[in-house]
Amino acid sequence: MTIQKGVTQKGEIPLWSDAILGGFPLTANPLSGLHYPPGWLALLFPLPAGLNLLVALHLILGGVGMYRFLRGEGVSHVASTFGAMAWEAMPRLWAHFGAGHLTLLYASGWIPWLLVAHRSAFHLRSRFPVFPGIISGMIILADPRMLPVAGLLWIGYGLMRVGRLITGMGLIHQGLRGVMNLAIAAGIGAVLIVPLAEFLPLSTRAQMTIEDRLVMSLPPERLIGLVVPEMGGTPEWVVYVGSVVLSLGMIGLWSSGFRKRILFWGAGLVLFTLLSFGEHLPGYTWLTQLPGLNLLRVPSRWLIVADFCWIVMASYGLEMLWANPDFLGRLPKFNPLLVVLGLGFLILALIPPVWAFSKVFPLRLAWGALGFLGVFVWLVLGRKGVNATHRWWIFWIFIWMAIDLWGVNALSNYRLPAEKVVKEKATIAEIISREGCGKEGPFRVYSPSYSLPQQTAAYYDLQLADGVDPLQLGAYSFFMERAGGYENEGYSVTLPPFRNGEPATDQILSKPDSRRLGYLNVCFLATEFPLGESGLRLVGRFQTTYLYKNLNALPRSWVQSEMTSLGEGILSIPALKSIRANRIILDAQGPGLLVLSEIYYPGWRVSVDGHSSEVVPVYGVFRGVVLPAGEHEVVFQFTPLSFFTGMSISLITLLITGILWMRKLVIRKRES
Repeated sequence: MTIQKGVTQKGEIPLWSDAILGGFPLTANPLSGLHYPPGWLALLFPLPAGLNLLVALHLILGGVGMYRFLRGEGVSHVASTFGAMAWEAMPRLWAHFGAGHLTLLYASGWIPWLLVAHRSAFHLRSRFPVFPGIISGMIILADPRMLPVAGLLWIGYGLMRVGRLITGMGLIHQGLRGVMNLAIAAGIGAVLIVPLAEFLPLSTRAQMTIEDRLVMSLPPERLIGLVVPEMGGTPEWVVYVGSVVLSLGMIGLWSSGFRKRILFWGAGLVLFTLLSFGEHLPGYTWLTQLPGLNLLRVPSRWLIVADFCWIVMASYGLEMLWANPDFLGRLPKFNPLLVVLGLGFLILALIPPVWAFSKVFPLRLAWGALGFLGVFVWLVLGRKGVNATHRWWIFWIFIWMAIDLWGVNALSNYRLPAEKVVKEKATIAEIISREGCGKEGPFRVYSPSYSLPQQTAAYYDLQLADGVDPLQLGAYSFFMERAGGYENEGYSVTLPPFRNGEPATDQILSKPDSRRLGYLNVCFLATEFPLGESGLRLVGRFQTTYLYKNLNALPRSWVQSEMTSLGEGILSIPALKSIRANRIILDAQGPGLLVLSEIYYPGWRVSVDGHSSEVVPVYGVFRGVVLPAGEHEVVFQFTPLSFFTGMSISLITLLITGILWMRKLVIRKRES
C-alpha cells in the first residue's frame, strides 16, 4: 500500500517508509516487494485485488513449471498435469497465503522452474545456459529466505544428473557453468542484497540466538497431519499433502521404470522432512550457525520442498497406473492398497472415542478417513481390471484429488471482505484522525496491544511507532524498550514483543514513558487495558479499546540548544514545508540543533540553504543537524548509496546476461 500510494498519488518511488516502526528503509526490506518486478503488477489494480491476482499468477506459474519439469523427466501429459494441479492446490502454499506470507508463495512459484532451468542449461548445446541464474535471481528478489531451501533442492538435483550421458558436458565445464549462474543470480539480486547487507548488522535480526532461529520447528508428532488435515491452526505446521498424493506417492515406490529417480525423490522427502524438525533433530543447531543460515528461522519451511518431492513421487505413481493398467494386479501381497486401507480404518476407528470425549464431531478425522477409503476403493476397482474404462478411472482420481485438497483449503482459510480487513478497528482510526494532535504536521500512534492494525493505519494514513516486521533497527528497538516500558527477551518480529501470542494482554504490565514516546512524536496510545501513567489523558473507551492522548508529545521537529538534554530548552519549531517518503523540507531558525523526529539511518543526507551538511545522530535514534544563526531551508534527502550500487550491479548483470544469451543464439544459428 505504501508503494502504491507513493507511485500513484505522489509520483515517486518510495525508498523509505514511515508507516510502521517509526520508519524503515524499503530498499533493504525483502518483504516490501520494491525490487521484485512481477510485484509491480499489483500496482495496476486496487488493493487487495492486485495482490490476489499476483497470488493466482504465481500459483499458475508454479503449476506450469511443475508440468514442464515432469514432462522433461519423461512423465506423460496426464501425470504431469496431475502434478501441476497438486502443486497449485497444495495446502502448505495456501496456508502461507492465508497467513499473509505472500513473498514465500511468490518465491515458491519459481522452484519447479529452477530445476527446469538446470536441465536446460547443463547441456552442451543449451540455448539457455544462463537460465538457472535468472530464476535464482528472481527467487532472491521475491524472498531471499527461500534461496537456501530451493538451492539445496537444486544442488541435489544437479548432483543426481552429474555425469549422465545426456548432458554431453564434462565435470569441469559443468562446474564453470554453475559458477557463472551463481554469479548471475547474485548480480540480479544485488539490488536487494547490497542494501540488505547494510541493514542486517544494524538490525535485531543479527542478534538472534539459537533459540530464535529454531522457533516453529516441526514437532515430529505433527506428522500425523499427513493423514489428518490441519484445517486451520498454525500455518507453519501444515504437512497435509492429500490422501491421493500420499497414496500415489507410496505406489510410486513400487514402480520399476523410475526406480532410481523415485529413490532420489524419496531420499529428498526424508531429508527435507527431517530438516523441518529443527530443534528436534540432533545436530541441527550446528547448521543454524553457518554463515547465511544464521539469519534464517522457522525450520518447518523446509516442508515446502518436501511437498515438492511428494508430488513428484505421486506423479510417477500415477504414470505407472496410466501406462500400465494391469500394474496393480501384479503387486505383491504386501502393497500400497493395504497401507491405504489401514490408514483409512485407523482414522475411522478414532472418530467415536474422540467425538465422545470432546463432544464435538471430529471433522478432520472424518475427512482423512473418507479420503483414504475413497482412494482404496478406487485402487481396488483398478486392481480388478479397468481396461475398458481406463481413461475414466484416471479422470476420477483427478476429481478426488481436487475435492480433497481444495476442500481442505476452503475449510482452513476463510475469506473476509476487503472493506472489513482494511477497516478493522476503524472507529479508533477515525477518532484519531478527527482529533488530530493539535500541532501542525504528522504524528504517530503507539499501541502496546496492537489495537490499531497496520493495514487500518495505512488506510487512514496514520503512522505507527509499533509494528510487525522481521527486520527492525536495533537502535530503535532499544529506544522503544525504554519508551514502551517493557523488557526485550530476545528477537521478536513484533514491536513490542508478544511472547505468549496474546497481544491484548501480553504487555499489560508494561509502563509506557509518555516523555520518551513524545520525543518520537507519539500523540496517541491505543490499548486493550487501562494505563495509569502520568502525561496521558483518556480520550475515551471505544468498545474494548482505550484511547489516550500523550500530553508530552513533541512536534515532528524542533530546534534546541546543543548543550541541553533531548527535548529540553526548545528554541523554536520549524515550519514543515514538504514531507515525502524520500525528501523532507523545513524552514528553521538557528542557531541551535535541529532535531527531526525521524529515524537515523545510513543514506539520509542533509543540506542547509543548498549546502551539504552533516546528519548528526541524536540520542542514537533521531536525525539532527547543527544550524548557524538565521533563517534556513533544511532539506533531508534519502539517497542510499547501497541501493544505487546494488541497482547498478543488477542492471549491468542483466546487460551481460542478455549479451551472453544473444551470443549463444548467434553461434547456434551459424552452426545450423
